[in-house]
Formats: sequence, structure tokens, C-alpha cells
Amino acid sequence: MTRIMAVDKAAERLVALYSAQGMTCATAESCTGGGVGSAITSAAGASAVFKGGAITYANEAKRSVLGVQGATLVEHGAVSAECAAEMARGARRVFGTDVAVSVTGVAGPGGATPDKPIGLVWFGISSSAAERTEKAIFPGDRDAVRRQAIVHAIGMLTAEAAGGAARRAVPRVRGCVFDFGGVITSSRVPDGIRPAIDELSLPWSVVENGFAKYRSLMDGDEMTMEEMYIRIFTEAGVSIGPERLASIVAADRSSFFKRNERTLAWMRELKAQGFKIGILTNMPSSFGALFREKYADFVSVADALVVSGEEKMHKPQRRIYDLLAERIALPAEELCFFDDVEENCAGARSAGWRAIRFDSNAQAEEDFKELLRA
Repeated sequence: MTRIMAVDKAAERLVALYSAQGMTCATAESCTGGGVGSAITSAAGASAVFKGGAITYANEAKRSVLGVQGATLVEHGAVSAECAAEMARGARRVFGTDVAVSVTGVAGPGGATPDKPIGLVWFGISSSAAERTEKAIFPGDRDAVRRQAIVHAIGMLTAEAAGGAARRAVPRVRGCVFDFGGVITSSRVPDGIRPAIDELSLPWSVVENGFAKYRSLMDGDEMTMEEMYIRIFTEAGVSIGPERLASIVAADRSSFFKRNERTLAWMRELKAQGFKIGILTNMPSSFGALFREKYADFVSVADALVVSGEEKMHKPQRRIYDLLAERIALPAEELCFFDDVEENCAGARSAGWRAIRFDSNAQAEEDFKELLRA
């Protein structure tokens, strides 16, 4: 009776804490057979915070329902830190919750091995702020092990909410928005035109000044790329023929096709972790159609897409950030922007977003982890 009361009290505390913070949770269970979810739903008010649970007793269920990798089960086994982490991550993704807990262990009386004795249980916690695993070895028979595992799992969920209270004072990031050039592509426009400019014996500053003056007009569909380059060269006192102009425009366009596959993989990973994904890019509308065709796999990951030329606005204008926030259906303070141009990052910050200047995938990914840990 005392142990049952301990479970009930733990569940009541969890529900009260999650309700107070407006948080939700889910479970992924193996050895406890749904006991964690059952305990939580026994508490009044659980429907507001508990979104669901997956009882994935068999390895195939762990794979098909939660997305646990087959390689993880082969290399580490179902009772392992690695499996517990993937189970928790999968449950949070499947149920769309703030936090998820997983339980996988050897409750007995059979199933033990020399390195995995009866009573060994691995737990995982997944939230937007962190992922961690814990190991416990509980004494007693099968029922005792399961009861203790249920209480421990509820305690982990409660601790995550209690520890997250301070973090939630600052709105957490729920959406990641990516620029195109230099982020989704592996090149920074207009590096591709440097050889053509060198052939004209023009200092690069002429082109940079021209871009500063006219490129935003092109990105807002107020002029074509050809018109932009004609103005730049005319003001520099350089006359170029149609063939030279065409080659320069072609060189500029060629950078469009240098895909950054690591960014695509990261976008997919973030999506799997529960983040909404956006794409916010400065490009003319003619490029927007090409982007949707050539980068269909990137676009398919995104919950919202804004192309400057199609909207007749451009970064770093405030209204383009507001439009993306509206389409992705998240408040500005819950968005983080990745752009290789600091001016555009500053525009995002002025709109209330967080922003990380993108110099490389490794740097941006590490800076984002630091942001989440802060």
C-alpha cells in the first residue's frame, strides 16, 4: 500500500507541476509495460499534460513506432543507454510533447546476462533543452523492479520540468529558420563571378559597392539580374557586350546549384527532434521557382517558406521576418535564424528572433547547442 501511495503522490506532483508550467509529456516503455503512463493518468488533470505513451516491448516495435535504429539494437541491445535515448527522442517526436521519458530494462525472472543482470533498467529523457540517460539496478522480484522503475521514471519527468522552470523564463526556441546562400548552398554568392571580374581588370570593391546598392532591388523583384549588372558596370565606366554579360550572369547563377547536404541532414535532424523548420531567402521570384524544383527535398522539410522576390520585400526589412513568423505559426521569441550575413542576423534580432551567423555547419550547430543550454 505504501508503495502504491508513493506512485500516486509522485504522479500527482508531476501533473501539478506540468500543468502550472503549461508543459506536456509522453512515455516510451518496455519493461514497465505501460505502468508509467498508467500511473500518470491516474492523477486528476492528467489529460492536460499527458499526450500518450508507446508500449514497445518487442524490438520491432521500438524500430517501427519510435524509430530506434536497427544498428543500435544490434550493437548495444534493447537494454542500453543508446536505446533508451532513441526511445525517448522517438516518443517526444511521435506525440509532439515538451518532454518524453523512456524505460527499458531486465525485470526478470529471465532475460539476464552477465553484464545485464535482473533489475538493470536504463531510462532516457528527451526535451528541447537536453537529452540524457540514467541507469539503475533495482532489488527485488519482477513486480518490485517494475514498481521502482515507474517511480524513477516519473521522478525524471518531474525533475526535467522543475529544472526547466528557470529555462522557461526565457522563451525556448521551437523553430529554426535557414537562409539560402551560404547556408543551404555551400557557396556564398557571388564568389562565382570573381574570375569574370578579374578579366575586366576591375577592383572587387566595385562589385561589392554595386551589390550594396542594387542587389536588394533585384531580390525584391524591382530589377532583373541583367539590369543590376548593367548598372554596376555602367557606373564603373565599363562597357560589356551581351556575351560577356551573359557569362557573368551564368556564373552568378551557377552558385545556386552548390547544395549543402550537411545542412539538409541537420534540418531533418532538427525536425525529428520536434523543431519547426523555416526557409527565409533573398532571391528574385524567377529563382524561387527554380529553388522549389532543384531543392525540393529541402523545401519538403520546411513548415514555412518565404522568398523575397515573391513578396516584394527583402532581408533585413522587418516585415519579411514578421511574415515568416506568421507562416510558421510561432512567436518571434521562439525562432532562431541562421544566415551567413550579419546584417540579416541583426534584422532578425530586431524582429525579436534569436540569430546565429552561419560560418560553417560545425560552428552553427555548436552555437545552437550552446543557445539551447543557456
